[in-house]
Amino acid sequence: MGADDRHHGAISLACRRSLVAGPARTNHAPMQHKSSLEFKVMQFHRLASLILGIWLGASVLMDFVATQNFRTVSRVLGSLDVRAVETAKKVSDPDALRLLLRYFAGETNRYLFEQWEWAELLLGLALLLALLFCRTYQKFTMSVCLLMILAVTVQRFKLTPAITQLGRELEFSNSASRRFAAYHAMYGYAEIGKLALGLIMAVSLLFRRS
Repeated sequence: MGADDRHHGAISLACRRSLVAGPARTNHAPMQHKSSLEFKVMQFHRLASLILGIWLGASVLMDFVATQNFRTVSRVLGSLDVRAVETAKKVSDPDALRLLLRYFAGETNRYLFEQWEWAELLLGLALLLALLFCRTYQKFTMSVCLLMILAVTVQRFKLTPAITQLGRELEFSNSASRRFAAYHAMYGYAEIGKLALGLIMAVSLLFRRS
């Protein structure tokens, strides 16, 4: 009887352990699913931060390049490099040479900005898709992203074509200077607004991560 009592005691102890351990194992499943979901959301959050960083950084770089292209004309014409000086002397009219070089610089800027604005639209759509899977501040960040895409759309389809046309006229004539200045100012305001919205989104994503 003693052996039977010990046997029944061991069975009842094993049953109690299985009853205690069973719910504990089943409770881990929702926790693991939640952890996996949070991990995926965090990955999309990091992806959105990366896309936004590329967008803002490249925008600042493009703005810097645009200003430096025209300044390069003055630097080249004022260069002490013997080869540059000898080449400039072959052109009979220095003013015509300056206009030609400024025209080349303007065409370079126009081409770069047209291509960059198409790339911005793609970056904006990619950022919007990434934000779609970021649950915290989702409505706010997506609204900001849509405003940034709207600013780029106005630049690409409204402002840049007008600036391109007027800029080509302005290279050889001052007749379109006022209209060019007005469109250029509107483009600058749109660019500043886009960068400001991007910084606001970056701050919100930073607080979300912290």
